[in-house]
Amino acid sequence: MDLADQIETLHEQARGVFAQEFAKLSETRGTLTEVSTRVKAEAARQGEAMEREKKQIDDALDSLNRQIEANQEHQAHLSEEGARVARAVSRVVVALQSQDIIAQITQHLFEGIDRIRTLGRSDPSRLRTLVEMQRDRVSVRLNKCRARARL
Repeated sequence: MDLADQIETLHEQARGVFAQEFAKLSETRGTLTEVSTRVKAEAARQGEAMEREKKQIDDALDSLNRQIEANQEHQAHLSEEGARVARAVSRVVVALQSQDIIAQITQHLFEGIDRIRTLGRSDPSRLRTLVEMQRDRVSVRLNKCRARARL
């Protein structure tokens, strides 16, 4: 075999090797293109899923904020109502105390009148002194009642 034939054989072998390598490269390129397409598709799906989840989180936060605002308004209303009830109860307590004080004063008046009648019959000269003493007792009671009403 002469040199030209050997070169031709080597050339054919090199062409075969290059063809095989080119085919492998072409196959690898196809695989890479396919993988790249799949990765892009998966990234798009993941991006869409993240957007949906982000929207769900934003919606949940909005809902929670609306509930917090509603609860704050409700709490403010309850506080106002509680204060109104406390004022009403306070007025009722003062009224009951005043009623009790008036009942006590009335009782003392009647007791004083009875004492004056009884003692006035037995000692008419002491009648004026008894009336003044009873007036002073009632006056003290009334002043206490007025002082409590101011509180």
